[in-house]
Amino acid sequence: MKKILLPLFASLLVYSSHGQQATPSPSNPAASDPHEADNTKNNSSEQNRSTETAEKQSNSKDDLALTQKIRQAVIKDGSLSMNGKNVKIIAQDGKVSLKGPVDSQQEKDTIAAKAGEIAGKDKVDNQLEVKAAKE
Repeated sequence: MKKILLPLFASLLVYSSHGQQATPSPSNPAASDPHEADNTKNNSSEQNRSTETAEKQSNSKDDLALTQKIRQAVIKDGSLSMNGKNVKIIAQDGKVSLKGPVDSQQEKDTIAAKAGEIAGKDKVDNQLEVKAAKE
């Protein structure tokens, strides 16, 4: 009986701790700054209703396929940072908008070039922003 209950109890403890946030540790400076991941100010520009946002992504088959092809090309590129791989790719009527922070001008250019190869250079609106280097 103990052999059955002990693993069951241990799994319940692990399961109940999943959804809780880790406590920031002083040895990890990024974890100690709760505002580090807060991009509210960046998103405030998207409150303008005419701005393309991910929720305005077209649901047409062609636009969805276009977005998917660009996303796959970006993800496959091992030279891109996590920020670069997570940019917003929004396709509407065959036109693509790229938004979000990237780590360097080279990443910005690389992602825009990939989108241009797939959608056409004249159909890409590159709004990617190079993050300021931390001092």
